[in-house]
Amino acid sequence: MNYRSYSITREKGRFFGVDPNEPKAFKIISRDLRRLKAGIDAMWLPCVVGKLGGLAEESGTPRWRREWDQNPVGEVDLDAENARGAC
Repeated sequence: MNYRSYSITREKGRFFGVDPNEPKAFKIISRDLRRLKAGIDAMWLPCVVGKLGGLAEESGTPRWRREWDQNPVGEVDLDAENARGAC
């Protein structure tokens, strides 16, 4: 299945979203497909809105996404982010 430019697969009850052009560069994970799609939307939002000061925060970008922007990591587990209140 595809959503935006991400390829989504399901393995052992978890959904994995990866960019098919760079599958090892970044992975977004969740047990909930709706949460995964919302996470993919959050990755796209700054691209659509642009980086104009606090505009991304004002437009509803989740905390985990703003933190990721400051320190990009190769994998985001949205279930763990939700558990700590960052979704």
